[in-house]
Amino acid sequence: MFSEELESVIEAALADGTLTAKEREVLHKRAAAEGVDPDELDVVIEGRLAKMKREEDWLRPAPPSDKFGDVKKCPRCGEPVEPMAVKCSACGYEFRNVEALKSSQRLAEKLEAINEAYRGKKDSIFDVNREQVTAIKNFPIPTTKEDLLDFAISMQSKWNSSTLSDRLAGLESAYKAKYDECVNKAQVLFPNDPMFQGVFEQHQADNGPIRKIFRAIKRFFMFG
Repeated sequence: MFSEELESVIEAALADGTLTAKEREVLHKRAAAEGVDPDELDVVIEGRLAKMKREEDWLRPAPPSDKFGDVKKCPRCGEPVEPMAVKCSACGYEFRNVEALKSSQRLAEKLEAINEAYRGKKDSIFDVNREQVTAIKNFPIPTTKEDLLDFAISMQSKWNSSTLSDRLAGLESAYKAKYDECVNKAQVLFPNDPMFQGVFEQHQADNGPIRKIFRAIKRFFMFG
């Protein structure tokens, strides 16, 4: 609609979801230099701001509701969206919340909170291990692309770096099970996405015969 240069300036001005008087003045000057009607520019800007606001409202968690069947709509096309959907089935728009706390970080904080709850208590190690294993097993798998990718990599890393004490406590197997869940979900939601190809290949290697032999040797030396 506008020149590439003007579009770049507009994008930069709207990056934070707001438009200051100074930014609007700059855009008007740029538009005037290109012969663009300032009123037309304002209409486009307000439309884009309104769209960004709709997307922000859609991503913001809804307050608790006792009403059954609350329906969300796609911010792009307005079609109803299934709960926990990662993209709109009608137009393909991907739902993202870049400001949301990563699942890997939330799980780490949950495990640390369990540690803190038992800190200083006598003979609490078994209770800590039991609760942490349960927390890992029950932790929900992310649905957004970036979060699922990050979580899968995190679970693979935790499993791969497990110590003897982690194995004895059941943490190693819990991380492996969650890692497998992440990959299985990614294979269903994003089977051909280049972002996940490395994860798929790593998972296949992790479950291959060579990897199993390597881990068996590692466990042997762990136990001495």
